[in-house]
Amino acid sequence: MLTHFVLTLLSTLTDAHAANRTAAGLAWPNQLWVPMAGFTGPSTSISSYYTWTPHPVIPTPDLPPIYNVPFDFIPNLWGCTDDKINEFNDALRGNFSNVKLTPSREILGFNEPDLPGQANCSPERAAEVWQSTLEPLKKQGYRIGSPAVSGGPAGKAWMQRWFEVCDGGCDPDFVAVHWVCSAFPRTMGCIDNSTTSTRETL
Repeated sequence: MLTHFVLTLLSTLTDAHAANRTAAGLAWPNQLWVPMAGFTGPSTSISSYYTWTPHPVIPTPDLPPIYNVPFDFIPNLWGCTDDKINEFNDALRGNFSNVKLTPSREILGFNEPDLPGQANCSPERAAEVWQSTLEPLKKQGYRIGSPAVSGGPAGKAWMQRWFEVCDGGCDPDFVAVHWVCSAFPRTMGCIDNSTTSTRETL
């Protein structure tokens, strides 16, 4: 059963240096309700976190040290609406509150843009926003993750259409796999299925 704590696997497909890299991050909707320190330890594979926003978790001065954030932050341009774009650009101009980003300065693209209850962007609109807002950041040294579509045929179809309408103008550095399954073996099968479809598109 999924709770507030969700682990996300970012599967890097297009980076030639990714063969020996494990990219595991913590999806964190909790803000300061609970500390992230519970996910640290000598055996943890977690090195980063994201919040579905361009805003990092910043402990207030009154909190004890256990609330210090132990992981690097990955900003997210969640959707394609003007308010989400402006929110992201404001955070970018503010250097994401000067927190520590991942060594390669990853940024995540749109969150399940194929779903009405999530980012809900058409492939055409997503391509436009990607090319105007995210693609230029690569020249500033950021690594940009693809839109994270939902699992299933609709998500794959959306991603394929997005690459078509991008017409070569969208070049994500890695593909974000956003798939929820009930058990680990099935999850890995889901990821295999999704990444195979994306490789065929690329």
